[in-house]
Amino acid sequence: MSSLHDTQFEVPSYAVGKELALSLHIKITPPYGLSHFPWPWKSQPRIETPIPYSVRTYPSGFDPVRTAPANERMHLSVLETLSGGFEKGPQVVLCRVIQAPSKPTPYHAPLAAGMKIVIKIFDHEYYLHKVTFPGSYTHYQLADQHLSREASALRYMHRAGRDENGNELPGKLRLTGGHNLTPEYYGTWAIALSSEDEWRYAGAVAMEYIDGVSMEDLCTREDEDSMRVYPMTEPQPLYNADENETHGFLDMGENSRLKVLADILSGFVEGYSFGVNHGE
Repeated sequence: MSSLHDTQFEVPSYAVGKELALSLHIKITPPYGLSHFPWPWKSQPRIETPIPYSVRTYPSGFDPVRTAPANERMHLSVLETLSGGFEKGPQVVLCRVIQAPSKPTPYHAPLAAGMKIVIKIFDHEYYLHKVTFPGSYTHYQLADQHLSREASALRYMHRAGRDENGNELPGKLRLTGGHNLTPEYYGTWAIALSSEDEWRYAGAVAMEYIDGVSMEDLCTREDEDSMRVYPMTEPQPLYNADENETHGFLDMGENSRLKVLADILSGFVEGYSFGVNHGE
């Protein structure tokens, strides 16, 4: 990715070279914010209470006062901005693990120092501050809703095929990592951020970094604004040559493309059988 592209999307809090301190967020709020999800806060049966005011400074369900043990702490260095920007909502950045949790936990796949991972950050500072849809929510309420839905879905999918301790069960279907459509899940975290007068925390989901070529880059368009794409006809490298000289090539023939389509549909069906709907 070019430096110009990085600069266009980069925001100060997560700029290249920044080091981030994260604490594991275990008590994730159940998914909410859309009409088909129940409201998670009720003072008494069937009486809804407002979204906690505290989501201005930390994700709902997270305890900012508690000191996280070593196996629930992680330090990252930002390598690249993949998507985001001011008023763009979630920020997606590529990071390297500087300090991994001291030992594995059942809440996510194991992490190790030196790994590259992707984190999707739900920081309300980079959301539109005037939200008109869905509902009359503030930008910080909307960020908390997005975190609750994405974190809940990925954690649920990660638990498929694993026991309560996070160990894989032989012969059971898995939904994250490996050949699956969904990347491996490395936990939900709260990033410590300092401002002029206080500390605050932004919620983030950590996931597998998949080093490859997007489907967009395997196709051409008639022009930049065209919705129709055409697959390349010649075999295409799966990695940039300057990053990995031993890269393979993808056959762009019809049989190969149909195999890719079949794999995608199979992944959707497997997830749907576990109650995962990609309607959003």
